[in-house]
Amino acid sequence: VSFLKHEAQHNRDYKYEGLESFELEYRAKLVELIYYPTAEFLKSLVLSKDFSNMENSHAYAAAKIMSDLEKIYKDGFGTDDFDSFVGKLTNDGEAWNERGGFIRQSAERLLEKDTKRLEQK
Repeated sequence: VSFLKHEAQHNRDYKYEGLESFELEYRAKLVELIYYPTAEFLKSLVLSKDFSNMENSHAYAAAKIMSDLEKIYKDGFGTDDFDSFVGKLTNDGEAWNERGGFIRQSAERLLEKDTKRLEQK
C-alpha cells in the first residue's frame, strides 16, 4: 500500500512543472512515511540518506527528509538527541507504537509546507 501511495504521489506531482527528481522523491517518500505502519521505512531512510550526490535522487531525498525531521524535533524538544530518538524508534517496535506518530505528523507537516511552496510558484 505504501508503494502505491508513493507512486500515486508521483502521478499527482507531475502537474508541477520543472520539479527535480529529488523533489519528486522527497514528496513521495514523505507520503510513504506518513502511511507506513512500522518503523521499517524510517529505518530505510536512515540507512540510505546521502547528501553527497543530488543525482542520486532517492538517497538525497532521504537525507533531506531526515534533516527536516531533525529540525522539527529540535524545535519541538530543544534537544540534540534526534539520532538516539530515531534509533530507539527503528529498533523497538513498542517505541514506534508509542511515539511514531510524531514522525508521521511531522512528515505530513513537511509535505503540506512543500505543497504550499509549489503552489506559490
